[in-house]
Amino acid sequence: CHAKSGAYDFERRRETIEDENFAWAPTAAIRIGDVSGSVSRMKAGVDLDDEKVQAKLPKVEYDDRRFGIDGTVFFDLVRKPENNSCYQCHSQRTVSDAGIDARWNHDQDVHLRAGMNCVDCHRNGIDHQTVRGFEGEKHPAGVAATTLSCRGCHMGASESTDAHADELDDELSLTQIAFRAGRLGSPFPKHVGLPPVHFEKLSCTACHSGPIPGEEAVGLMTSLAHGLGEKGHRSGMELPSIQGPVFAKADSNGLVTPHRAMWPAYWGELVDGKVTPLPPEEVYTNTRRALRVRKDFIEELSDKGREEFDEKVAAALAAIQKTMEVEQAVYVSTGLVFTRGEEEGSLVEVAVENQEAIEMVRWPMAHNVRPAGWALGATGCLECHSDDGRVFTSTITPKGPAPMTADPINMASIQGLDEATRLEWNQLFGGRKMFKVLTAASLIVLLLAAVGSCLPTIRSRME
Repeated sequence: CHAKSGAYDFERRRETIEDENFAWAPTAAIRIGDVSGSVSRMKAGVDLDDEKVQAKLPKVEYDDRRFGIDGTVFFDLVRKPENNSCYQCHSQRTVSDAGIDARWNHDQDVHLRAGMNCVDCHRNGIDHQTVRGFEGEKHPAGVAATTLSCRGCHMGASESTDAHADELDDELSLTQIAFRAGRLGSPFPKHVGLPPVHFEKLSCTACHSGPIPGEEAVGLMTSLAHGLGEKGHRSGMELPSIQGPVFAKADSNGLVTPHRAMWPAYWGELVDGKVTPLPPEEVYTNTRRALRVRKDFIEELSDKGREEFDEKVAAALAAIQKTMEVEQAVYVSTGLVFTRGEEEGSLVEVAVENQEAIEMVRWPMAHNVRPAGWALGATGCLECHSDDGRVFTSTITPKGPAPMTADPINMASIQGLDEATRLEWNQLFGGRKMFKVLTAASLIVLLLAAVGSCLPTIRSRME
């Protein structure tokens, strides 16, 4: 993270870790030597004193050009990690029906465009407890991090609202704690005409962050889930199928917040109506023959048609029940649970009691942050408070390896809103402009009437 941009080879680091040469990864990535051998090719429980085994252990051939005459090597390190180091793990790309959206058509995060660095907000000390920046975050180091969140940085916060207010040292002043708005020169948002109830119901990111919502949630690819920094091109169809934005209430504070979301896919056992996952390593071993497993067997499985999918999965379930001695083997994907049917090579859907084991998994997203002009509601109340307001009507469809899927879900139901009540509320906003016009016209008429009634009195006094 602290190497000067371009000095650390993350690709070599990934390759070394894939070989399970964990202790040798920094040596290879900083390019001071080449690592040969692979721990991953060694069987568990081997005798490390065996000469044949030692010959297979990783070895380093150092690059003499990187070392000085005295045997030392220079590492060009920086105190504040550069953005390119963060991108290796934290990049994301959006995927539409046309494939991965072009990079040249993106404006990046508004903070990056202003010249800021990731670590300006996501700070840490020597303990490396990095500030995440979510509202109400309780930092493990016991320090105040309120004004390193969106709301705290732009609008400030009182001491009483800080999660660590009761733990702070009495000797710390408000200046040291930094509760004032305007950190790093951030502008104070006026939010003209925005009712305060929005700040009680919505997070800042609900309006300002993530992809602009459309009729359906879009696909999202992340560095850690899809290896965006690795060799080769991506089509956008690679698993896991992550989607967003999903407008749901955050678990931490109950505010509606944009999330990334995906549906779990795993092999499990059904006992008394409840499904539990099976150990992936054991499943892998016991389904090799049934699935004809190759390295990319998950992608191959998802490309099959319904008939081939049923046949392959049914054979795998039969192998699991036979070799792992489970009561009833099932496969979970796209919000559905499949088990073997009566006919050979067929699958049937079954219901489970513990729905939380197969439902959507989501986590909050905060980037990319859009400028004020692109925020939801910037064009007026009806952008959200209309019958087709995307914050409530945008849908997300479960996706995964299975070719069949559960029904789409709209954001209003995810937020626990009653659709009839929402539509009634929208009707009030639909006539809001007309109400303002009528109110203004009525006031003008009343003013003219008042002036007209006063004219005779004024004339009599003038005479």
